[in-house]
Amino acid sequence: MPKGIVSGNMAPGWRSWALAALLLGAALGMSAFLRPSPPPRVPPLEEFPMSLGSWQGSATPLPPATLEALDLHDYLNRVYFGRDQQVVGLYIAYYPQQTFGDDIHSPKNCLPGSGWEPLQSGSMRLAGAWPGGADSMTVNSYLVARGNQRELILYWYQQQGRAIRSEYWSKFYQVWDGLRRRRSDAALVRVAIPMDGDRARAAARGAAFIRLVMPRLPEFIPD
Repeated sequence: MPKGIVSGNMAPGWRSWALAALLLGAALGMSAFLRPSPPPRVPPLEEFPMSLGSWQGSATPLPPATLEALDLHDYLNRVYFGRDQQVVGLYIAYYPQQTFGDDIHSPKNCLPGSGWEPLQSGSMRLAGAWPGGADSMTVNSYLVARGNQRELILYWYQQQGRAIRSEYWSKFYQVWDGLRRRRSDAALVRVAIPMDGDRARAAARGAAFIRLVMPRLPEFIPD
């Protein structure tokens, strides 16, 4: 495995479900008593750079039926082409206000509905310096298949200056920020790397691409 990448697996247990129930109750109470404050204004995601290092992007708009099902407010769906015919997919969905029934859709729910079969899920730690001074960043790692295709999906929740792997911690901060800042805005960031049989190489390519994406996110997803 390439230096700077550490992978692992974790399955949610009863504590996660209890936390989810507690957060749901808090969120419902919060929405009943607090008036949300609009997030800071940012440019639309369509203005996100088409060029990232040596990568050049091409937009792939989602079908109207998909947009309606996901209830997206602002999104980006692109394929980036690099050297030696390398390809990486970038999908960002931004929700300026999350409410019960209108929040971020997990790739673990969306991808199987699009015909992708889940093969393995876990996490991947990306070592090194990251924006904000962190010495590592942990993302979700999701291996999926459709026919002869294999893709490594790396994703996380970008939430008011935080890069959060856990869906449950994302819900926690949704409630916490709602109480503290009267804001519930957040985004899902997903990077898809087609695999040619070498998972370590796909993971390294994804990590390098994420390093180019991260510094630009605060311009479009407010802290």
